[in-house]
Amino acid sequence: MTEESGNFPDEAIAQLLQELRTPLTTIKTALTLLESPSLKPVQRQKYLDMIRRECDHQNSLLNGSSDLLNLGWGVDLAQVQPLSLLDVLPGAIGTYQTLAVARDIELTYRIPEGLPGVACPEGWVNRIVSEMLQNSLKFTASGGQITVLVAVQGEQVQMEFRDNGCGIPAGDLAKIFDCFYRVRSNQNGAGLGLTVVKNLLDRCGGSIFVVSQVDTGSRFRLLLPIYVEPPEPEA
Repeated sequence: MTEESGNFPDEAIAQLLQELRTPLTTIKTALTLLESPSLKPVQRQKYLDMIRRECDHQNSLLNGSSDLLNLGWGVDLAQVQPLSLLDVLPGAIGTYQTLAVARDIELTYRIPEGLPGVACPEGWVNRIVSEMLQNSLKFTASGGQITVLVAVQGEQVQMEFRDNGCGIPAGDLAKIFDCFYRVRSNQNGAGLGLTVVKNLLDRCGGSIFVVSQVDTGSRFRLLLPIYVEPPEPEA
């Protein structure tokens, strides 16, 4: 299986199997402890909560892995038409405005007029924005700010996601795009959101970079290729 087909490479499948063993081991241990006749109600609730949490974790792993396996399946990039980010991004970002307001986080964006179209399917752009905003909201505390800035950079269009959240430890920066990797401050979820983003960007010829500092925030720069009209076939 290859990344070009949207599937896991062999090493990622092996890693998935290892990731799935961890919650199962924890669940099995908690079930064994629940069998103790001398278990106090407080301890019983603790183990039940542990089982529930690990079941949710395993569900996230299975759903996220299935999602990544099928990512972009059936999309013919040769047939992709130029996409206007000005038409797509306001709606994609607006989906998260309610959640941001509920958490007292200021979510703003700036998209200039006259942007050239990008060579990326609309569904992929929506998914990229969704994953990036979920990531920013997860690590930004109440009263924080998230800003999305769009600009032309040479032959690419840049989307920059800025937040003033908790930041990413220096030791984690090189690993955050790896499958199933979760930074130490967030051990929930499947650890696949940024993997999905990088996978989609790689497949359409884009890229992603991050600069971050603990207790200061993060800046993710995403580059999408500007659409170029294919040459006319020779007669």
